[in-house]
Amino acid sequence: MLNPDDINEELLPAEIRAMCTVIGITAVMKLVEIYGGARLYIPASVSEDHPLAQLIGYDSALALAKEFGQDRPEITRCLEALRAVRNARICKEARHKSQPELARQYRLTQRMIRIILDGLEDDMQQELF
Repeated sequence: MLNPDDINEELLPAEIRAMCTVIGITAVMKLVEIYGGARLYIPASVSEDHPLAQLIGYDSALALAKEFGQDRPEITRCLEALRAVRNARICKEARHKSQPELARQYRLTQRMIRIILDGLEDDMQQELF
């Protein structure tokens, strides 16, 4: 399960970051999970039973409507940020899991696991110099 606190907001697109300042990363990531890759109509006003309020909470839906009401922003999939979180988890779990286990768990090839581990090791090496 994704912990929104693990996401580097600098890797998020500008429009998504703008939403984060209004409703917070947790609510935004709920929108990304459900609407990622599509446009989302944000009404000018919402009720407590509106689907948006049901998804992110009434207060967040009100704030979103106030700031972006009657807009149709593209809710991107935020792949760069989500990939960074996934890769960091893989590196952490590689200390006690095999590459085949990680590949099955994350539905990746073993080669991709090696690339992730090698890439992050190379990045760590660069920080030393």
